[in-house]
Amino acid sequence: MSTPHRTPNPLWVAFRRDPFFWLLFVLSTVGAVVPFWRTAYLPFLDAPQHLLTIAIIDGVGTPGVDAFYSVDLASTQYLLYYLTCDLLADLFGVEHANTIFLSIYAVLLPWSVLYAIEAFGRLRAAALLAIPLTFNTFLFYGFVNYVFAFPLLFFAMGLAQRACLAPSRSWWREAGLAALAVLSFYSHLQVFLVHIGAVGLVVLASRPAPRAFILRLSHLVPALVLFAFWALGSSGLAGGEAWEGAVGARYASLTGAKWEPLDQTLSQVPARLMGVYKGHTDERYLVAVAIGLLLLFFFRGGRNAAGPSTPTDTPERPRSWAPEAFVLFMVLFYVCLPDSYKWIWPVNWRFAPVAALGMLLMGTASVPRWVHHGLTALFGAIAIGSLAMHSDRFAAFGREAGEFDEIVASVEPESRLVSVIFASHSEVVEGPAYLHFGQYPVIRHRGGVAVYSFAEAPQSPIRFVPRDKGGPPPTQLRSEWKPNEFRLTGENRYYDYILVRGEPPGFQRRAGFDASVSLVKRVGAWTLYRHNRHGV
Repeated sequence: MSTPHRTPNPLWVAFRRDPFFWLLFVLSTVGAVVPFWRTAYLPFLDAPQHLLTIAIIDGVGTPGVDAFYSVDLASTQYLLYYLTCDLLADLFGVEHANTIFLSIYAVLLPWSVLYAIEAFGRLRAAALLAIPLTFNTFLFYGFVNYVFAFPLLFFAMGLAQRACLAPSRSWWREAGLAALAVLSFYSHLQVFLVHIGAVGLVVLASRPAPRAFILRLSHLVPALVLFAFWALGSSGLAGGEAWEGAVGARYASLTGAKWEPLDQTLSQVPARLMGVYKGHTDERYLVAVAIGLLLLFFFRGGRNAAGPSTPTDTPERPRSWAPEAFVLFMVLFYVCLPDSYKWIWPVNWRFAPVAALGMLLMGTASVPRWVHHGLTALFGAIAIGSLAMHSDRFAAFGREAGEFDEIVASVEPESRLVSVIFASHSEVVEGPAYLHFGQYPVIRHRGGVAVYSFAEAPQSPIRFVPRDKGGPPPTQLRSEWKPNEFRLTGENRYYDYILVRGEPPGFQRRAGFDASVSLVKRVGAWTLYRHNRHGV
């Protein structure tokens, strides 16, 4: 009596063929979430502003929010991040919801690169280098909407390649591609536009007939319709009086595009990939990633060109030129596009990490087994070492920033606070890590006002209520960068608290403090003053 034949599980088959890679990759992607959970204060410049946006959307209907804010979700396409965190916040709170979202990003990005690598039949070990690139400069800028669109882009490239290779169209592939395009649009517009071009390159590289080319891109229609509706009402595309009326006095002076010098564009590539810690700790891993990319180029070649190859789970297929063309376009955009357009900054810088991630798709899948295992060990060591470094640095920043808990506890709920930040720097990370920390009292007390706020930014889904209804006075362009200009006169008497970091000698006198101002708390570099706006 014969036993029925059972089809082996494809995941188990893949593991059996390359267990060393899969163990390293799975452990590394799990470890990629650890740094986010080692600190209550993320070392990301814009993180407090995004947390504020989530807290306000989540807090609609509560007095501390409704007294100062309105929410207009139609004013932005940055909804994937905010609405996902809004849903998670109901279960886990705003800050933990944000950490969960970042954890999802840290897992998805390397898996999406691996998915694309497998689809194009390229060197699997290269996916391990996506892990150090997950913690790129733009993550530390706090551009969460932007970096979360990266995995959507690479999943789409991989799925589009699989659709091109399939003998027939599949509704689930088309639905998946359509969903990825819509999610990409609602994550970040710049990556969405790259997404369209990248999928177009993948389809074009398969050399379809004109009618088949159009048919294979039909999944983009829902996202393009959403984009068209958004573009019709977008202030970013308006000009003249329409632009000034849409963005208000703070941003009206920012018009047109501006380019940086070419030598600066080229010399700053490393800083726009990594280089976020004091002491250049992470730059060593950037050098290691660069060496890894050079090795990928060194081992490039046609399939079966290098003798006995590493086991592959994919059948023989013609080599697509789409990954190489994609990287070429990303490099050209980085070099040729402006560094700012109206209030949007930076523009061209953002293509640097996308190009670096795209380069991971340019290796050959056919290398001798010993080379494959050697590269896997090397790239795995780079990934694990970078994660250990980030975990340590996140924890160090958390210890440094922890003193701010006392400031938050000293601010009464539903208060009005203005930040005057002389010392925005950290001893752990480069850049003005503390510039927006004044938002934490609003986030944790679920209401109130702190400026400068993204509620004044054109692309934000939250807005301050008008001044005559209790909202704060408008701030001047880049006032958050000009602490020496703060004066406790006129409209600035609106605030209940003045939060200062790195207070210089003579500040109180120059700022015009009087008997209505009293010291509340001084801890570390922070000083909190109470202002009695009803008089002494």
